[in-house]
Amino acid sequence: TIPKKFQSYKNFARVLFSHLTSMASDAIAECDRQLLKEYPDKGSKQIYLANRGLNALSSFTSYGSVEALWVNSNRLQAITGIDHNPTLQALYAHNNRIYT
Repeated sequence: TIPKKFQSYKNFARVLFSHLTSMASDAIAECDRQLLKEYPDKGSKQIYLANRGLNALSSFTSYGSVEALWVNSNRLQAITGIDHNPTLQALYAHNNRIYT
């Protein structure tokens, strides 16, 4: 059992985690909307999502033949969702919020 003085922190952490998860889901959904709107052909070799204000990337697994991906000049803090794209040869991700 959690001491009473920490219960409010636990609730705060739960609400914060829920809010952050929701924000991440919304950001990925926005990327999905833009991707499907401009690239309905899943066989696209090049995808340009630069300068869109994106906070997160969706999974590009359904775009299995993409060779070049432009996601530069967004608000990305990490590059995810591209692990399963063996054809990807070029990734342009400069001018984001990625730190190492």
